[in-house]
Amino acid sequence: MDRLNTQPENIKKLSEILATHFTGNNIVTGIKVYKDVLVYLTVKNNNIHFALDVYLDSTIDLVFRNEETRNFYSEYFKYNFDIKNNILGKEEVLNKIFKISAKNIPDIVEEIISFLVSIENDSSIYLRKIAENVLTLSQRITEDNQSKILLDMEIFLKEKQLSILDTLKLIKEKELSIARFGDGEIRCMVTKNGCGFQKHDWKLMSELMKINQENSDLLVCYPSFLVYENFWLKFWREYWARVKCYIKQDVLGDAMITRPEAFYLHEHDVSKLWIDIWDNKNICFVTGKSSRLDSNHSLFSNLKNSSHIYTKNNNAYESIDEIYSNCLKQKNIDIFLIALGPTGTALAARLHNSGRRALDIGHLNNSFDTVFEGFVRPEQIYYEKNT
Repeated sequence: MDRLNTQPENIKKLSEILATHFTGNNIVTGIKVYKDVLVYLTVKNNNIHFALDVYLDSTIDLVFRNEETRNFYSEYFKYNFDIKNNILGKEEVLNKIFKISAKNIPDIVEEIISFLVSIENDSSIYLRKIAENVLTLSQRITEDNQSKILLDMEIFLKEKQLSILDTLKLIKEKELSIARFGDGEIRCMVTKNGCGFQKHDWKLMSELMKINQENSDLLVCYPSFLVYENFWLKFWREYWARVKCYIKQDVLGDAMITRPEAFYLHEHDVSKLWIDIWDNKNICFVTGKSSRLDSNHSLFSNLKNSSHIYTKNNNAYESIDEIYSNCLKQKNIDIFLIALGPTGTALAARLHNSGRRALDIGHLNNSFDTVFEGFVRPEQIYYEKNT
């Protein structure tokens, strides 16, 4: 690599050599001498703006003229560039990045400029940037929509929905039946996708809709909106508008009464209220074979008597008429405790309408164990998926 003397005339000579070399090059917009110390070449177009400072000892620095250009190349190379960066003569890292092969100053400068401009011309860079901007915009729109949905839910439910403890107190005091709607029941009601253990069924969809539209003394329960749970935030973004139009009840219970959140928030206050509801009662458990419901759980230790009606775990709605008939045949039953997914919601409503008392308890005992015994969440417990 040629070395030049440090006299001012040699700086001028270097400037003339570079000017001749880049004659007709539209991307190089200026070549100037700075204080007889270096020659700098300005490279500028609509998208990038940088300079190369060229010294007589063959040292070359890359200088970014704006933050946009610095950020652009920093992102491309995954390297945090400074405003001024030595790329030939000192920094081994940048020597490796630029992989310079030319031997004389004009060719080296041209190689660096061509390399940087070729990156700027790479359409994939802009497509990636566009994708990032679209993602950012999408996230902002999502956040804005989320805020509007939460506000609408708050306004709609404020005068309707009871708290967890008030829901349980009302069930106890008025000896109510309950039909709970969780994410699975809602999906079965407003989509044709069914849920994890219940395929789509038009009759089930219609029955769930009807439960929401009848303003009776059956206590219909919906999840309170948990602003700290990403699952529910995403869920309500997708389903709230579809659900809202069906709800006609003046009062709603909180479906979280059977979920771990109830025990996390209120601990054994929830346990005591549940236990008091069926204290010294004749109970019939209605659930799937090999389901997660444990009728021998300590929550049920104060029952007077208990019996069971079993059905299949998956797609139980196909057998709901038979299950309902078997329930009506039971004598001297104070409460039916049901753990049967969306079918359980429909069954609880049917039993209530026939003058029987039914509580859709879902994963109640599993939720208790999650909080107080350190077990996994209910949905993570294995069960035999018989069909």
